Amino acid sequence: MKILVDVYTSEIPKDVVEMAPKLETSGPIERATRGSVRKIRTDPSEIEVFTPPDLDRWDAETHTYKDESAKKVGFLAGLFSGSEKSVAAGLVHEVKKYRVDKTNKGREIEIGVSVRLSIATTAYNAEFDFSIPNLAAQAQLGMSEARVGIYVVGYFGPIGDLLPAPDDLNVENFSIYTKAAKEIQNRVFGLEGIGFMTPKILSFEN
Repeated sequence: MKILVDVYTSEIPKDVVEMAPKLETSGPIERATRGSVRKIRTDPSEIEVFTPPDLDRWDAETHTYKDESAKKVGFLAGLFSGSEKSVAAGLVHEVKKYRVDKTNKGREIEIGVSVRLSIATTAYNAEFDFSIPNLAAQAQLGMSEARVGIYVVGYFGPIGDLLPAPDDLNVENFSIYTKAAKEIQNRVFGLEGIGFMTPKILSFEN
């Protein structure tokens, strides 16, 4: 099973921790080792653009977690922080630019930059297709409690004007979050976001 990593993840194997990219400070921003600076020609002048190190893969994928596996994903549980309720299932839509490395134990890890739209629910009906609209509908009908949030990993640029606060998921607001996730992806992975990338460990095989 692939475990997604962010600041909420508490149990990370030692061989994964040891692979964390080391950062060096260069000028006003932190730049990951093995990165480089190149000049690109624009109109009317040249600008310097930081190229992140070896992030040669792009993916857009959906991760689903149910029962015990959902409880191991820290940021799904984080959506219910301060609540007595526990996560029964979760769904994560992820867009990422990354590379694949292996630890000294042969475990595959992904290092890069990621934007994640995450939904956690206290219950789910196995008869329904496990998707954002259906989770929103079940929450609207009182069949479960569901919360939604957006997480960005490996990027320190400004996104405060785009990032909505975590909230209860319902039929009315799920489109707000899908739209916000799209706008954040455009900023993070667009030309203006390149200089703000500081690749982190995104996931590891458990």
